[in-house]
Amino acid sequence: MLQTISKRLMTALTAIVLMMGILLSATPAFAAGTDGSIEITGGNGFKGFSVYQMFSQGENDNDGAPKYVLTEAWRDFFTASTGDGGIGLTNNADLSNAAYGYVKALGADNDPSVSEFARKASKWAIAKGVFATGSADAGTGTPTATVKGLSYGYYLVVPYGGTDSMLVSVSEDASNVAATLKSVYPTVVKTVNGNNHASASIGDTLEFTLTSTVPDISEYTSGYQFAFYDTLCQGLTVDTGSVVVRIGDQVVTDSCHITYSPDVGAVLIINFGTTDLSANQYDATELFTGKTGESITVTYTATLNSKAAVSDVGARDNSNSARIFYSNGTGIDDVGWSIESTTNQYTFAFDLKKTNGLDPLQDATFQLEDDKSISINLVSLGNNTYRPAMESETASAVTSVTTPEDGVVHFSGLGEGSYTLVETKAPEGYNKASDTTVTISASYNNESGMLESWSINGNGQNPVEIVNNAGIVLPGTGGMGTVVFTVIGVVAILGGVTWQMVRRAKQGR
Repeated sequence: MLQTISKRLMTALTAIVLMMGILLSATPAFAAGTDGSIEITGGNGFKGFSVYQMFSQGENDNDGAPKYVLTEAWRDFFTASTGDGGIGLTNNADLSNAAYGYVKALGADNDPSVSEFARKASKWAIAKGVFATGSADAGTGTPTATVKGLSYGYYLVVPYGGTDSMLVSVSEDASNVAATLKSVYPTVVKTVNGNNHASASIGDTLEFTLTSTVPDISEYTSGYQFAFYDTLCQGLTVDTGSVVVRIGDQVVTDSCHITYSPDVGAVLIINFGTTDLSANQYDATELFTGKTGESITVTYTATLNSKAAVSDVGARDNSNSARIFYSNGTGIDDVGWSIESTTNQYTFAFDLKKTNGLDPLQDATFQLEDDKSISINLVSLGNNTYRPAMESETASAVTSVTTPEDGVVHFSGLGEGSYTLVETKAPEGYNKASDTTVTISASYNNESGMLESWSINGNGQNPVEIVNNAGIVLPGTGGMGTVVFTVIGVVAILGGVTWQMVRRAKQGR
């Protein structure tokens, strides 16, 4: 009997233990919500932002306050020395609490020390390639972007370009956070001949314009850096003497430090200010003080040279991009880059095909004229290929080309527009053809400036066929011979009339 009771008690205890185990296993561990979002509204030039989770939210403390746990990706930032760009904490035993305590002690929201910490953290994230938790692009025509699906925690917000970084807490009480960037980004808009694209013939001069706005530099007490970095393709040669810099209506070219390296990346650099802050870093404070919001304009010309690539649909042929290098913090190395602005330059080609309607014809001579009926100076590239001559190549240029055995001559390096092929000498036994108009037309994407299509005389890129008819040139009216015969005829008629009048006069006597 006692033994039976003992067995029943053991069975009951076992059941209780199993039940508790099931209940314990069914009790969910703390899991932060994933319904958080961060919405950022920016000003001029805002293109979007990335977020980095620095602390995840753990279980609440006894007093109900949330506990924050430092994420693995940010441990090195807090332990690295300040000389290496870190914070320099040494309490590795409880680094989460130490890091949390450090950030909490920085001050209230928008305190300068908090902003400085955010800038320092963003530089670390960019330099060390810290993986972003999420990113969002601002929509076209709107200055707002939103990252959704965030778990609760503490985030570093880094706008594209690395300026105005901020710290944001996402929690159950504030799961959808909205914030506005304080300052305006430096931006640049680059145009060529007033647009984001242009076509040209080799040797043509193009006018480029860079526009921006003087930023607010009131918080920068140790100097402010501002420079245009304009990278050009090898197919363009900049005339450095044509560079003009204006702030508003005032020409300030002499107050800028301008360099151009055609053989090293072909970069035109325009630093505002001439006072050195450091090597190749200049102070724009004097130029910008009291001019916040005024326009900045840079103009210069460049020539399309013999290295220009012939255009192809979907390619950024002979493209160029400009961006701004500027201060985004109080230190000399606190700098960032603006979003790039790109222009595209295109040049085209066509083939002349000389035939008798069936077979190719050689030894036909042509001149290529522009839309002003002026013969274009041409340079031979070999293989019956010719392009417009540069100004320095005029002495070796030709104005006539002769068709080879296959009857095909290639013309390249030509801009959009109308041209005329003038046959100056026909092959022996053939009549000269009439002048032939060649029209190069193209269409572009208005937003990107990318080439979408182009054609020769509306016929794709097919050759321009010019046909010669066999035979000799027959005489026409209006020649000198006709004039002579006309004069003789008139004289004969007058003589006849005179003879009749004399005869009648005699008979009348």
